[in-house]
Amino acid sequence: MAFSPDGTKVLTAGEDNSLRIWDIQKRQEVKTLENPRMPYYIRFSNEGSKVLIVIEDPFTPEGHEADTCTALIWSPRSARAPVPLQELQGKIEAADFSPDGSRLITIGKQTREITQWNANTGKTLNVLRGHEDDVYDARYSPDGRTIASGSKDTSVHIWDSETGRELYRLQGHRDAVTAVVFSADNSKLVTASWDKTSRLYVLQFAELREMARKRLPIFSQSTSPK
Repeated sequence: MAFSPDGTKVLTAGEDNSLRIWDIQKRQEVKTLENPRMPYYIRFSNEGSKVLIVIEDPFTPEGHEADTCTALIWSPRSARAPVPLQELQGKIEAADFSPDGSRLITIGKQTREITQWNANTGKTLNVLRGHEDDVYDARYSPDGRTIASGSKDTSVHIWDSETGRELYRLQGHRDAVTAVVFSADNSKLVTASWDKTSRLYVLQFAELREMARKRLPIFSQSTSPK
């Protein structure tokens, strides 16, 4: 289940393979989408105009669980059919929409990459590569200009969302980084790790972008919580 960002609607997925949007105040169903199988992951875009639907592919002829999935972007406010993510490989484990709903990032199962998609066409925009082990979390900044990601390799990477270029690499954790969260004003990032700590990083995005523009070497900085 998932609430719409404004809290007025709730999205449910049932064993009948349907996806239903309900108006909370009226207690009425307002939209239904039939799927070939039950979705295992659903997520509203931040402005509420789109829904990511991830459906596990059928079992193999040998009876084994499939290691692939089908992902659709549904726009409930329009009559247009859901748009599939094209050339999707593997299973989606987590995803995040950009603040304006125009882009989407996904993390696959046991992958070191983050894929960024055009949420209107389903086409790949770029693939963020640089982590040395599985990526566990990735989030857009509130202004949509950057992406933060945490990995089993213990590092946090900051990316330019337009170009896919790595801007900065944050070190300090001694075990896998499992969660990353931006502050509302884009200036801070909080991370969580299997090392049983959370860390607070103060980010200077203007300086980071200037470094990337000049193609200066990327350096690392660790900031411990005060």
